[in-house]
Amino acid sequence: MRNRGCYVDEYVNFNHGWIYGRITQELRKLFPKVFEYLDAEDSKQAQAVGSSQERKPLWRLLNKTGQSLVTVDIAFPTGVDLAKHKGREKASITESHLWFGMFMKLES
Repeated sequence: MRNRGCYVDEYVNFNHGWIYGRITQELRKLFPKVFEYLDAEDSKQAQAVGSSQERKPLWRLLNKTGQSLVTVDIAFPTGVDLAKHKGREKASITESHLWFGMFMKLES
């Protein structure tokens, strides 16, 4: 995943006061290749459905439960949401992990 630009194993700080847009800016810096792909796919979907439909988030926050990743039921997470889902409440920085994913509707 590191070779494909999908993994960061360094300390990254997200501010509790950040909104979805600011978090997205920071994620773009960390994962430029991923967001190039997301932007291209988002553009294709927007053209397919037209501009009248509500925009979906480019990325989603995931929560790890056991060996599974599940989507957090928050469409546009904030810094507070990231802090809440980083792991155990009193986890140290080395024990904190955030998982992100994307949802794509595949053409049938």
